[in-house]
Amino acid sequence: MRRGGAFVEAGQRDAQARILDAAVALLEECGYEGFNTNAIAARAGLNVATLYRHFPDKFEVLRQLAQRLYAERANRVIDAMEGLAHATDWRAFIRDLVEAVMHARRTQPGALAVRRALQAAPSMQVLARNDLTRLVEAMADALQRRRPSMPPERGVLLSKTVFVTVGALLDHAWDHPGCDEALVAQAGELVVRYLAPELD
Repeated sequence: MRRGGAFVEAGQRDAQARILDAAVALLEECGYEGFNTNAIAARAGLNVATLYRHFPDKFEVLRQLAQRLYAERANRVIDAMEGLAHATDWRAFIRDLVEAVMHARRTQPGALAVRRALQAAPSMQVLARNDLTRLVEAMADALQRRRPSMPPERGVLLSKTVFVTVGALLDHAWDHPGCDEALVAQAGELVVRYLAPELD
């Protein structure tokens, strides 16, 4: 009986993954305007009734897709943030981190398409806020371990300022590919100068 249950579970996970992969491909090709459950199901090679067994509507597909993308990116940044607490050259670490974040945005399949879809669906912005909270907590912890005398609330304020500012700059760079390299370099430099009074 367990084997049968495991087989059903594996089939459900496979169907969900196919739906999410199809949703990414559809967003990249058609944008949010062409994003609907019938089109997603067709792209996944499933009937729409199968899609509805896993997702009640297109917003839930988008929510789970965004969660998957954000979690992958946030986990990489949070893992990297551990290095800030102990980096010999914290300036180089920050510059490299900003560049790595932009590289992840550029190379993560569907990242730009999902970001634009979320901007078109304001009710989904809570996902971006949850992601920001995780990143801020990780950076605040790293800052406090690097400077134990720093009050916790100060670390949170610094971290939130960094991520909100850099996020806006990277969004702009993403939408204007011709200026992205220079803007990413400036974003790294901006964070270095902002943190210097705290970390030197």
